Parts: sequence; structure tokens; C-alpha cells
Amino acid sequence: MRSKGRWVQMLGRPLARRWIDRHANAGLAASGGAASAMFGPEWQTDGRWKVSFCGVDLSPFAAEVNREQVRTELGLAADALVVGHVGKFSAFPQKNQSFLLKVVAEMAQRRPSVHLLLIGDGPRRASVEREATELGVDNRTTFLGSRPDVTRLLKGAIDVFVFPSLFEGLGLALVEAQAAGVPCVCSDVIPEEAGVVPELIARLSLSDSASAWAEEVARVADRSRRVSQAEALAQVERSPFHIERSVESLQAYYTEFLERARAADGDVTGPVVAGSDEDSDEASPTSGSDRRLTTP
Repeated sequence: MRSKGRWVQMLGRPLARRWIDRHANAGLAASGGAASAMFGPEWQTDGRWKVSFCGVDLSPFAAEVNREQVRTELGLAADALVVGHVGKFSAFPQKNQSFLLKVVAEMAQRRPSVHLLLIGDGPRRASVEREATELGVDNRTTFLGSRPDVTRLLKGAIDVFVFPSLFEGLGLALVEAQAAGVPCVCSDVIPEEAGVVPELIARLSLSDSASAWAEEVARVADRSRRVSQAEALAQVERSPFHIERSVESLQAYYTEFLERARAADGDVTGPVVAGSDEDSDEASPTSGSDRRLTTP
């Protein structure tokens, strides 16, 4: 039913876009691509719409992590090539974990030490676990479920972060992987804005085979690090994804919105936010006054 809800949302988007264009006087999007999808391809010419990046608390990424200890806790060999992924197992397979299993199956033929860590949970997890067994990679795949220590796992266990999403509003998990200094291989549908540290990013088409992805992941794993974790973190800290910059930008936008609303009619009702998390299957529009602030 949640997958059906996703399709209903996608089919209803043109109607929602027309409704928003007619009634909304302000709107936020997680990326330029998300803005185009919700506000139309000419959104940049309309002063009502703005991209506002989700902020990340980067302080945990500066903490020291004992790599040997983390790998021991997870039962990983010190010399294992660990491929990692963070994402919800949604009913609609947005995060594309099934394809990632095929990539690891291809890698196992060339790199017997490869091991896959899947961090996240959701309704499709049991189905993906069965797929791992069918592909013969269940013995080299660990399903960790939801974890409160994702930063520690990124820094202490993962050699390459692979993100083959079918689509993303932004792809915040990719930003966090870069803050951890982990080389990343992602699909070319991921918004360009998510590539904060270019030295860590390799993009592939979803039309490429699992074998081609496996070769690229192995290549990225073998090459020497082009940037240290400290340098990568510094780049992300200077970006709009730093939580302090994100909050300042959002506060400035709301202030501007309220000033424009007061100037227009002198009577301001609190803005209504309609939107959904990029990793959620369900939108949660909230109805209210005719003056609306929308966030795709």
C-alpha cells in the first residue's frame, strides 16, 4: 500500500504543481532538481521559490574512531574490502539495494574479501535479505538495521560508500559519507549539489551493468586517497550543509517571507508547511490558510 501511495504521489504531482503555482507565495526545495520537479523548470525566475539545503551536525565527524575496534565489533576482517550503504528499505525501492547486492556478487568473483554493510530498515528489508541468499552473498552481507552510530560506522568500517538510488531529492547520506572522508560511487541521478567533495565522488549511470559498477567500486577502493578525512570534513563544513549555515539561511528566508506577507496585507497567519522527507514514502501535507509555504 505504501508503494501504491508513492505512485499516487507521482501521478498527482502535475496537479499539485499547478495548485502550488496558483496559491503559494513561498516555497523551499532540497535541491535544484527537487525545485524543478515541484515548481517547474523555470523556478529560478520566480522569486517565490528557493533551494534550502538540509543542515548536518558535523561535530561527530571530528571525533576519533578506533577502526580496529569497530571492525572487530562487526565481525569484519582487518583486510576486508567493506562496501557500505545507508538508506531506508522503502516499499518503493528508491535506494536500489537489490542492485547493490548484484554489484557485490560481481565483486566477489574478483575480490573474495568484499563485504557489504547495509544500514537502515524498512518494509523491504526481509525481501532484500532473501535476495541476498538467492544471489549467494548472504554470507558476505550484514544487515545492521537502524543505527544511532552511523558516523562511527562510516569512519571505522566502510572503505567505499555506494549509493545507487533511482532518484533523490538530495541524497544527504552521500554528504555525510563525504564528511567521513569515505570515497563514494553513486548513480548519476543524484543532484550535483550533493557532491561537496569532488575528489571523493564517482558517478555511474543506472543503465550500466552490475559488472561495470563492480569494476568502478574496486577501482575507487584501490586508488590512493586524494583527500584526507580532515580535509574532506573541512570542505563540508564550509558548504551550505553545515547546520549553522542551514539554520541561518532558513531563518533569513522565513523572516523575508513574513516581511513580504505583512507588506502585502498586514495580517499574517503562520505559514503552512507541506512536504515530505526525501527518505519517506508518504507526504504529509498540512492544510490551513491560503498563505502557504511549501517544501517538496
